[in-house]
Amino acid sequence: MEAHAQGHAGALGDLVQRGEAVGVGALDPHLVPQLSLHHVEDLGKALDRIARLLVENGTLILVGFAHERLSGATARWYQEQLRALAAVGRGAPVHLDRALDDVHTFSAMRRELASRFVERFFEWTPYLYRYELDEAIEPLERWLIELEAIQPTGFRYVGSPR
Repeated sequence: MEAHAQGHAGALGDLVQRGEAVGVGALDPHLVPQLSLHHVEDLGKALDRIARLLVENGTLILVGFAHERLSGATARWYQEQLRALAAVGRGAPVHLDRALDDVHTFSAMRRELASRFVERFFEWTPYLYRYELDEAIEPLERWLIELEAIQPTGFRYVGSPR
């Protein structure tokens, strides 16, 4: 799914980030933006642009990050994984308080999406394995979520413009 519309999505991500109104034209009917919605400076403006550029009956497909769910046992588990990787020379621990200062909350993203798109699908998913960790950790993260030992911090969203 993420590979579909990648060329348009990458270009759109660049345009949305800069707030430019360069003529990209109508986008593929299914758009998977290659941008991190939680990092977009002007969330409303970005989603307005995406909604305008989708062709009639188009679909927005997002994979997002709900950083406010990264607390308690979930934050401890994530930090433990970072420390373990750092101990074997695979990166350095991230200071979460600084790394997440300027990102949008899930509730803000959900509110902005709801005002512009009709939700067709939503689910919580693992996400931390892709955020400074390793793909090999994804099954462990998924298993711990299923056991309710940690919270999912990722989400998949599919919506159509209103």
